[in-house]
Amino acid sequence: MSGWDVARFGWLLACTLVASVTDVRERRIPNWLVVVCAAATPVWWVAGSVAWTGSLWGGVLLGGVFVVPAVFGRVGMGDAKLIAAIGLGLGWQAAGPVLVGTACGLLTSAAVTRGLGRRVAKGCPLAPALLLGVITAAVARAI
Repeated sequence: MSGWDVARFGWLLACTLVASVTDVRERRIPNWLVVVCAAATPVWWVAGSVAWTGSLWGGVLLGGVFVVPAVFGRVGMGDAKLIAAIGLGLGWQAAGPVLVGTACGLLTSAAVTRGLGRRVAKGCPLAPALLLGVITAAVARAI
């Protein structure tokens, strides 16, 4: 991985970590945080760390996976916007590892929610699962 790749993954990990903490505490992901996460994308384009076409496809692919459940209230709209911003930053090549890591996080979240039963009214926050997805993509890229 180049230095720009390390910076890109570090930025996305930091943004997703802040989103995870906020999501666990407040059960929401603020719009300003999603904008900050996506704002660095043009820097990665200029640096050549990710192609702008691949970046846009990543945002559409990952955001598209979550927009339908968000519209029907199954996941929060902040989660859908955050994963679209992550897709912009990572590009379409990393979409597979992000989805695999996120699926692992969702399965863990579902097991925890099921285990806690009625004590968790809305289920577990999704941002920690997205964090696991970004970590999975970073490890897959490094290998």
